[in-house]
Parts: sequence; C-alpha cells; structure tokens
Amino acid sequence: MFLKRIPVGKLMTNCYLIADDENHGVIIDPGDQAERLLEIARENKIVIQAIWLTHGHYDHLLAISEIQANTHAELYISAKDEPALQDSTKNLLAFVYPDLLLDIHADKLLHEGDVVYAGTIPFTVWETPGHTPGSICFACEKEMVLFSGDTLFANGGYGRTDLTDGDEATMQASLKRLSMVEQPFHVYPGHGEDFLMGESL
Repeated sequence: MFLKRIPVGKLMTNCYLIADDENHGVIIDPGDQAERLLEIARENKIVIQAIWLTHGHYDHLLAISEIQANTHAELYISAKDEPALQDSTKNLLAFVYPDLLLDIHADKLLHEGDVVYAGTIPFTVWETPGHTPGSICFACEKEMVLFSGDTLFANGGYGRTDLTDGDEATMQASLKRLSMVEQPFHVYPGHGEDFLMGESL
C-alpha cells in the first residue's frame, strides 16, 4: 500500500494519500494546499477516486473543491457530520474566516461498519464521536493501519471537545472503545506524528 502523510495549512493538518498496487486510491482530510496535494498525486501516478473526511472541521476540508474539479473524486463523510459541509458554525469557519463560505456536497454518507475502498484495499468505518458528532476512523485490518482524525493523537492526546458540537463524555466513550482494540494498529492522526495504538492508550 502506498501511504504518504502531507501536513497542510496553518494548523498543519495531516492529509493522507493512500493507494493500492495499481495506483488507485483516495485522499483523506485535504485541509488546504490543493495544488500541492494534486502535484504529489501526479508525481506518484496516483488516481484519486475519492475523498474521505474523518470529520467536518474546516482545516480538514478546504482543498476539497479544487481537488474535485481536477479529479472528479467523490466525497465521503459521516452522515452525522454532513451538515457541517454547509454550516460555517459547525465547521468552525465562522470563527476564523467569517467571509468564506463553502459549497461542498457529499456523495456518500458513512455509518458505523461501512466498508470503503482505497482502490482494492478495504477500510471499515468506526464511529468515534466526541470531537464532533460524526467523527469517524478508517481502519484497515489487512494493512493494520488506522486513520483516527482528531479522535486520537500521539501520547494520549485527543481533539478538543469545547468547540461547536463537541462533547467530552462522548469523547471519553470513544477513547475507551479504542483502548479495547486488541490489534496493534499503526495510527495516523489528524495532527502530529503517527504511532502504534498501544503507545497512546
């Protein structure tokens, strides 16, 4: 599996480009710098078939429109975070870029247990709310990798719960769920360095 972490934007949000052996793949959380992301995909001959969002905050989605215009990739997001695509309070744009409005629409709404594919590589959707109502992780047992968004960071950190629609008790329940995962997943978070599951929980 091809996997590349690309920190983008002012918040250094981790965007991930992943693909199978035939170079068919997806981009996860394209938060900014669309031209750079597209160039990296071209350099590696990756055909971007879909965009996956771990949640609906602006720093994970600002590059979507330009990427879709160049690739026609479909957009996947949790059904519970889909309203954030059009709501500047929910996606937090209202607090940082109040004059910027997004016109983004989901092609596929995700739920717990859904299986999505990066080319031929299967990933299972885990609902892990708390940072947002629709925060999700993408887990691949075949490759033993987990894309955790802002649910789980290295060294036991996790995304803020004092923002719009965040909930600390719900986050703690999600972290407890992840702590019970027995497989030693390699975790790729929304910010910061990657790590092994047992090193953080």
